[in-house]
Amino acid sequence: MDVDGLLISLTVLVSISFLAAIYFSVKLSRETKYERYWLAIALAAFLLAIHHWLALPWEFHLISESILHNLEQFTALFGASLFAYAVYGLYSSMKRIREKLE
Repeated sequence: MDVDGLLISLTVLVSISFLAAIYFSVKLSRETKYERYWLAIALAAFLLAIHHWLALPWEFHLISESILHNLEQFTALFGASLFAYAVYGLYSSMKRIREKLE
């Protein structure tokens, strides 16, 4: 298998993982009466997936290096920020639940 074929295969496998994370985040949001942090995790996973997917068009010279750099910075920044917000929301919710149980 050549390097391009390996890159495409790995991208497909990683994409399936990101899509699974998005799917289960949406399901968890429904289970918790649409709490925003689960949707934030889904959106963060999507943005981080885009960050990863950008390797393919760049590898095949479909986008320039400056566009790649700008898109990677944008998706990494907002993906990580949404992930941090979601984890904080989960922490706050778990803390409230623990306080109610005590």
